[in-house]
Amino acid sequence: MKSLFIGAVLFSSAAFACPDISGLYSCKYNSNTSTKEIVKTEQGFVINSDGNSMEYFADGKAYEVPSTDSYTDAKVRTTCTQNEMIVDFNASILYDGSIIAKQVSKSTYAMDGKDLIISQKVKMKGIPLPAIKWTCVRNY
Repeated sequence: MKSLFIGAVLFSSAAFACPDISGLYSCKYNSNTSTKEIVKTEQGFVINSDGNSMEYFADGKAYEVPSTDSYTDAKVRTTCTQNEMIVDFNASILYDGSIIAKQVSKSTYAMDGKDLIISQKVKMKGIPLPAIKWTCVRNY
């Protein structure tokens, strides 16, 4: 009984193990720019990226993501360590309504001094694509 209680406490506090990445950022990768607003919640984070908002529950469970014109059968799973938030995303990629590929990606969000570093690794059809690394400067 005691170990069950301890497990429940550890599980319910999973979001508290996340680093504090909240803030408003200007992000850059090569010549691409993006604005991100990250708000910490009791369950994880809400990330607004260029006007598109998504909530991430940092409990290690896989959640279904509503289908779009670009993907279907999507699931997202978010976990944290003390130093980073890790987002695993899996989906079937669509083109004109037909599935053309399976995508698996892993994104990590970690602070580097005052900057937020977002690293993304993607496999499409099982083939690794070039890794992407965004450097995000906090807007005060």
